[in-house]
Amino acid sequence: MIIFREISEKPRHLETRLLFDAVNFLLFDCCASHLKPIVTVALHTGMHRGEILNLKWEQVDVKHGFILLEITKNGERREIPIDNTLMIMFNSMSRGLESVYVFTDPRTGEPYKSVQTSFETALKRAKIRDFRFHDLRHTFASHLVMAGVDLTSIRELLGHKSLAMTIRYAHLAPGHKRRAVNMLDKVLKSTQEEAPLHSFSLQIENFEPRASNLEHKSFNINMRP
Repeated sequence: MIIFREISEKPRHLETRLLFDAVNFLLFDCCASHLKPIVTVALHTGMHRGEILNLKWEQVDVKHGFILLEITKNGERREIPIDNTLMIMFNSMSRGLESVYVFTDPRTGEPYKSVQTSFETALKRAKIRDFRFHDLRHTFASHLVMAGVDLTSIRELLGHKSLAMTIRYAHLAPGHKRRAVNMLDKVLKSTQEEAPLHSFSLQIENFEPRASNLEHKSFNINMRP
């Protein structure tokens, strides 16, 4: 059994690796048929649970490849790109002419008010404890950071008002600091390589012959046999 709140005591890279492995197992092997596409959207967009359950087909632009969220949690409009996995999923989903919501409960014909019960059932099947639906949003962000996506882009995708809310994921990408320093190192090396030649050119341009040098040269010539 995996207990996520205890994983935090282990090294961060191990924590992240266990998180991704467990979520994949949860998604493909333990979710009920109606829950799997909902979890897939969460993992591939980082959307909030409420945004997913209330998602309407008119917000899904498969042709241009994005989901439009007009009213988000922070009150701002947000466009989320649709990747290939979601493109295939949306195109394969049955949709009637009168379908309004993407995820509709067949028993009521209305959007799901909650998937808590089915999500907890999937967690039990996967033997995972202390994992919330909201953690799927964290998984989305963590994947992007580890893939080298900049924090500003991730902030926009998550709909964070400030970068301070996104900076919590920075520890997953220690390589970005190394890349920044290496870039500076290349610039400095390039500058140092050009400096000697530049300095020599300045010396030539500023050279002024001195009278003492010319007199000494003439004296040496006149003294030759």
